[in-house]
Amino acid sequence: MPIRITGMNSGLDTESIITELVKAKSVKKDSLVKAQTKLEWKQDAWKELNAKVYALYSKTLSNMRLSSDYTKKTTTVSNSNIASVITGATAVNGVQTLEVTQLAKTGYLTGAELKDADYKSATALKDLGAKVGSELELKVGGKTTKITVTEDMTIGDFVSTLKKAGLNASFDEKNQRFFISAKDSGKEADFSLTAKDADGMETLKSMGIAAPLGDDDATSAEYEKYCTYDKEKSKWVVDVEKRKDVIIKAREERIEQFKNAVKEVKKLEADIKTYTDKYKDDESFANTSLADMEKELASKKEKLEKTVKFEGTEKEDLEKEIADLEKKVDDKKELVALEDKKAQLDAVIDANNEYLEATIGDDGEVTVSFKDEEEFKTVTREEEVAKSKFAMEVLNGKYTSSGATRIAGEDSEILLNGAKFTSNGNTFEINGLTITAHAETTTAITLTTADDTDGIYDMIKGFIKEYNELINEMDKLYNADSAKGYEPLTEEEKDAMSEKEVEKWEEKIKNSILRKDSTLNSVASAMKQVMALGVKMADGSQLYLSDFGIGTLGYFSAKDNEKNAYHIDGDPDDASTMTNTDKLKAAIATDPDKVVEFFSTLTKNLYEKIGDMMKKTEYSSSFTLYDDVAMKDEYNDYKSKISKQEQKITDYEDRYYKKFSAMETALAKLQSKESAISGLFNI
Repeated sequence: MPIRITGMNSGLDTESIITELVKAKSVKKDSLVKAQTKLEWKQDAWKELNAKVYALYSKTLSNMRLSSDYTKKTTTVSNSNIASVITGATAVNGVQTLEVTQLAKTGYLTGAELKDADYKSATALKDLGAKVGSELELKVGGKTTKITVTEDMTIGDFVSTLKKAGLNASFDEKNQRFFISAKDSGKEADFSLTAKDADGMETLKSMGIAAPLGDDDATSAEYEKYCTYDKEKSKWVVDVEKRKDVIIKAREERIEQFKNAVKEVKKLEADIKTYTDKYKDDESFANTSLADMEKELASKKEKLEKTVKFEGTEKEDLEKEIADLEKKVDDKKELVALEDKKAQLDAVIDANNEYLEATIGDDGEVTVSFKDEEEFKTVTREEEVAKSKFAMEVLNGKYTSSGATRIAGEDSEILLNGAKFTSNGNTFEINGLTITAHAETTTAITLTTADDTDGIYDMIKGFIKEYNELINEMDKLYNADSAKGYEPLTEEEKDAMSEKEVEKWEEKIKNSILRKDSTLNSVASAMKQVMALGVKMADGSQLYLSDFGIGTLGYFSAKDNEKNAYHIDGDPDDASTMTNTDKLKAAIATDPDKVVEFFSTLTKNLYEKIGDMMKKTEYSSSFTLYDDVAMKDEYNDYKSKISKQEQKITDYEDRYYKKFSAMETALAKLQSKESAISGLFNI
């Protein structure tokens, strides 16, 4: 808006005069704004009401219109401390016996207290006494993770490895103990942590996690396959004769492993060469570690993100550097993975080179022959015997950490009617019943399943309550007091009133916004009619809500705007009808099928009626009772009219300013002439 300096010559308050002259022209605009505001409030009122009707339609009515929705059952447990039951619709009525013979357990290892020093997460494992180079093997849920203790591996690193492998793990610095557990209960979710040799067991022992194997089925099983339990001696022994077949199989597997390693290394060498050739002229690729490359990449990305202003092509150049470096990092990762894999296979080849040799044919196939077959047999036999002796020592408790405890993961077990069921948790889903075991039994308990009459009653009561709340609100909105003489306030009018006065004024209009609304009347009347007409039953009879002790209170007994609400006789929560005979409960108890047929049909009729009223039309959207599309068009029309009216007001202002400006110019000229004449006569 331009800044105007007026009244310099006339001395008039031109701006105030023009404001008053234009005010009359603003009346029409204010009228349009008020009409638009009322329309907006009407839209909001309908949106809120429509949401409530849709909730009744899509949830309550949708869930009650099928007879199957009323199939409710309940199960009574003779001892709720032992088990709890959720009853499904398919559960069979009757009495069953239940015994909980075993609850599920989660595999848990509590390490022994480490008393030598105050160890921290950053403490190296070797400082605990772990053997550098020792190998451990962790099995969790069928997945095997090999762990090799390195020179710089810390307690924190070890814990992280366990977590990545699928366990819960931590080191409690206050209590100086490792805590390791499976993530889920049950036998299959349990874990085993074993060592390859004596060094590995010494490592576990030094960390306090070589727990006794008496309760550790998962770990024991990994060692038991190497030796035999002697009942007479009550200890594990090595029986080479019984392991002959195992030894022969181990030789065959070792030969096959050697063959595959040679073949795979050949392929890996070709893959590695692809990358080394690609970067043969790039010394930094070969001489820079992957970790350093990743740090450099992160630094460049941070610079790109944090730099506010770039000069020239600096940003484009940096983005190109990042893109190029990302490719190099990806290639470096792949190369490192290939080299690590090759190193593992090279170790397999080196371990067998003394006894075996490989020939690679033109077709790429590998043929293995013996350099010294007898020596190979001797070595492999000794290795298997050594494994057996080591396993025997472990099982007989040679490496046990004093103070470490182990709880084995176990499945839960129940007997239902004498039949055995197991689960990795304490919950069982059996023939429509969801049984959750809480404690083991000493004697059998009973589960009694029957039709849930209270559930049917509660469904109907909930529906009647929701319908009443909705129909009462509709009647209240339709019968609201008139707000004649009240219109939305302009900003000037608001400024002249207190905040509380403005709030009361607008509330008066909003409360009456749907008064005598024809659409509201049509919707409410249609719903009332469905409820009043009742249901024609399959046997040809006509039943009404009153036949089940459900009716309105009557015109003079009901409160204002609650005359169309229904009340259930005998409902303890309804003071108006609580002393009446409860016909509904009696009907459910004596003839539940009739009750279900009536209410499923009634709610279906109401569902279909509301669905018809909510269909999409030229003036309304889908699932909408009111003309929301037409109202939106009307609102936009007001917006256009207000904009045009504002332009007219601006034009009027400009016209008046031009006239007053011309007057000021004429007065200035007149004053100039008067000054000149006065100067001639020296006045």
